[in-house]
Amino acid sequence: MPLTCDLVSFKYGDNQALSQVSSTFGPGVNGLLGPNGAGKSTLLGLLATLREPTSGTVTLDGIRLHGESREAVRKTIGFLPQRFDLMRWSSVERNVSYAAWAQGVDRSECVDRAHEALEIVDLVDASGKRVASLSGGQRQRVGIACAIAHRPTLVLLDEPTAGLDPAQRVQIRSYLDGWFQGVGGSVVVGEQGSGGSVGSAGFVVASSGGPDVPTQPARRCHRRS
Repeated sequence: MPLTCDLVSFKYGDNQALSQVSSTFGPGVNGLLGPNGAGKSTLLGLLATLREPTSGTVTLDGIRLHGESREAVRKTIGFLPQRFDLMRWSSVERNVSYAAWAQGVDRSECVDRAHEALEIVDLVDASGKRVASLSGGQRQRVGIACAIAHRPTLVLLDEPTAGLDPAQRVQIRSYLDGWFQGVGGSVVVGEQGSGGSVGSAGFVVASSGGPDVPTQPARRCHRRS
């Protein structure tokens, strides 16, 4: 189920945040790499249908994400923004169950979906704990569970490993690979990249798919004007 951007541009008032982005995100885990201010969060917001492009189109398996089909296609997308809120006073399980319900899962299935998602991020044993008692890395994993509890085919994560140590970052990547193996689909992960590797003027996409998807070299897909 390819996700394709075709000459996508976006403005905040007079500020040109994205300029003619063209790229395809394939199956597996796709890295959206670039420095602060490159437009990663803006692009992820567009892919999540939270914003509409100033010009250009975004399609998922040939279906336009914006316009009349937006509400239907949203049910196939899981999004974890860079900053997100959890019900800190409530349990891990209730947070993830609520996220599943909010994305249209039948109430009778929400607990099962929550446990399924928590198993992927290795938090089943913490399902009864209050979110406020968790570490930062565990809260990030709860956020990922919330994003995948409704079984989306496209998952968008904006800097999900920010503030985590190297071991926790590797662990999160392992969970993403596990989700792909179990459900299939595409994951787009926005991460900070060094200016030396991607340049200060934009960002690049790097893809490493599943066993049947060859790893793709990093490619520049955006340049700010």
